[in-house]
Amino acid sequence: MPLATALIGITIFGERPDRMRMVGFAAIVAGVAILLTRNLAVSVSTGWIGYALLPAAATLWAIYTHAFRRSGLSPLQGSALIAAWSFLIHLALAACFGSTLASVPVKEIALQITSQGILSGLIAMVAYGFAVKSLGGTQAAAFTALTPVLAMIGGAILLGEQIGPFEMLAAIVTAIGVALSTGILSTRT
Repeated sequence: MPLATALIGITIFGERPDRMRMVGFAAIVAGVAILLTRNLAVSVSTGWIGYALLPAAATLWAIYTHAFRRSGLSPLQGSALIAAWSFLIHLALAACFGSTLASVPVKEIALQITSQGILSGLIAMVAYGFAVKSLGGTQAAAFTALTPVLAMIGGAILLGEQIGPFEMLAAIVTAIGVALSTGILSTRT
């Protein structure tokens, strides 16, 4: 997503990242490539489908990031807009394909409402909106490159998953890329 956001910013909106930020974007791509190469080497034969869909998803998020930045909406308004459209789309899908929601235990529904509805759907979207408004779309999107790194660390701590040398290298390279591409070390804002 950081690369897609930067490319949209450069080609459509005339953003001009300095050399340090460009090196940062390259490091993010390198870190993701290390992780991707490692995962594709050990994953099942259909795993490539998910990886093939990631650039499309990243591009859609990049479009949202730039659209939100220029919309004039507050972070809460942007989150509410996404929630309303998501609800309507889910209603339409449930009408078309049916729903098994009535058979799901209340505990599972409560867990999904908490994790997907409140934490991801509300808090994360509002926080991302504040980041986009404060830092700009391209810089805020650069932080999303830390998601696989944080998921890897969370998997190790919470689930006991092993972190190998490839994963550590990918995490370090990606973190350096985020530091550089967000402009922390840049001379131009």
